[in-house]
Amino acid sequence: MQTVNINSTLSDFKCVNMGIPQGSILGPLLFIIYVNSLPDCINCKCIMYADDTTLLFKSSDSISLQSEMNDNLSKIARWFEVNKLTLNLEKTKYMIFGTNHALNNFENISLNYGNDIIERVYKFKYLGVIFDPTLAWSEHVDYISSVVSKRIGVIRRVKFYLPPKTLNLLANALVFPHFDYCSPIWSNCISDFCNSLQILQNKLARVLLSADIRTPIFDMMNTLHWDKLNERWNKQILVVVFKCLNNNAPSYLSSKFTFTSSIHSQGTRSQSFNTLVLPPWNNNSGKRTFQYRGALKWNSLTTDVRSNYTSMKLERFKASINL
Repeated sequence: MQTVNINSTLSDFKCVNMGIPQGSILGPLLFIIYVNSLPDCINCKCIMYADDTTLLFKSSDSISLQSEMNDNLSKIARWFEVNKLTLNLEKTKYMIFGTNHALNNFENISLNYGNDIIERVYKFKYLGVIFDPTLAWSEHVDYISSVVSKRIGVIRRVKFYLPPKTLNLLANALVFPHFDYCSPIWSNCISDFCNSLQILQNKLARVLLSADIRTPIFDMMNTLHWDKLNERWNKQILVVVFKCLNNNAPSYLSSKFTFTSSIHSQGTRSQSFNTLVLPPWNNNSGKRTFQYRGALKWNSLTTDVRSNYTSMKLERFKASINL
């Protein structure tokens, strides 16, 4: 049975009687301490970042899902009342995630916070990433394309006043952070979306090099010492996996990866070469996950890198994959 995730984002808590000046140095720390007990009052997964709180629900039945969510929202309302906080309902939304087929069964969900109805949205920007119900990332790619196009226009206007080295630095500062931010999550989008971003990188290269349309892309990338975006994204996935395996990442990420040596009792070549267990997922949804892609990319590394990763610092690992 299809499983659907529900995300309800509660944002912008407003403190009533805390008496902490806005923008003070201790304000964020004291606020975090003040709201730290919120997850204890509910029985669902709760993710908190500054004043943004995300509730995650998982169910294959719309009736039980709606009942569970409204029950937890009632508990949150009581917690807010006791702690003298108010909720910005204008910025409180919910979204249902799933396949197109599964989403058809969740059209009549109604969520309430007290006497107010919470709005359902079909795109939502959370910590700089635009989510959509099927995680196709079309809205996020459109957003990146819009921002990057404007930045390329800025570089085009100033390129005649700056030396090539400075232009390259400008590209790295203004454009590539938008290509890179959270790419291990959203770079699993369909190839058409990836290609649209690759076209923008090609355009940026032509601007920097003043190259015409006939100049081969391969030559431009070599001249600028750039990877194509897919290669760049794959290397960034490997960096996150490296951090996970060295316990330098949150446990919810590190727990996604298991060495084959931990599940095989007999010695094999893969054990000594630190290969990861590849999740047995044959559908496209499973193969798009970070867990599957991360293990697949890690196992594609040379045996020398995999065998000696524990003795490497992050910078050396990046050098070994030419990042």
